[in-house]
Amino acid sequence: MPRLIGEIFLNMGKQYLYEAEAWIKKAIQADQRNGMMFYLAKDHTVFADYFRRKDDMRSAKENLNRAIQIFNEIGADGWAEKYEKKINGNADLMSRPSDNKIMIQS
Repeated sequence: MPRLIGEIFLNMGKQYLYEAEAWIKKAIQADQRNGMMFYLAKDHTVFADYFRRKDDMRSAKENLNRAIQIFNEIGADGWAEKYEKKINGNADLMSRPSDNKIMIQS
């Protein structure tokens, strides 16, 4: 649930980045503490989107790589491939989404 609240704030615009960051961090802590590895990986993909919106491509790539690592560890190969394509293609990773456009994480 915290990740979803973080995504809502993230999609509301730049003025809500602080709130988005706080909720994404809560999600990471909770899912790490509870061993919810799939959701932890998804948290890192949202955190990557957060950093992308802040033009911090290094941190965005680090979070995507962490998500890929987790997806691979739990056997979620399709999810790992999806985000590997984002990193290797750089198309989605390098382009900043419009602050007004809603980005849905699947």
